[in-house]
Amino acid sequence: MTEARREIGDNKGYWDAMTRMKAELKRTETDFQNGKIAPDRQCLSAELYIESSLYLKDPHNVEQFYRQLDPRSSKDMTARQARFNRMYDQVSGGTARQYLLSHGCGPF
Repeated sequence: MTEARREIGDNKGYWDAMTRMKAELKRTETDFQNGKIAPDRQCLSAELYIESSLYLKDPHNVEQFYRQLDPRSSKDMTARQARFNRMYDQVSGGTARQYLLSHGCGPF
């Protein structure tokens, strides 16, 4: 959504969304450090953290997400999650794997 705001020229909306995203990343880091994220929510939180941090690092990563994402669709949520995690790891240059695995995500 942040990128869509930038694309349509909504500069205020874009910068507001960027500010919220940065604050959410800091909150997620703190919540992980303080053990406030329930075990069954850790993987999803880690995935959202990786996606947001990759976007903040370089907004062009959104394009890379879709270029790297395997187009095969699956109704199996575990397979779908593994596919997204592989994509995050590829876009991050291999740095996302350890973070995701250490925060409750299954092997991918």
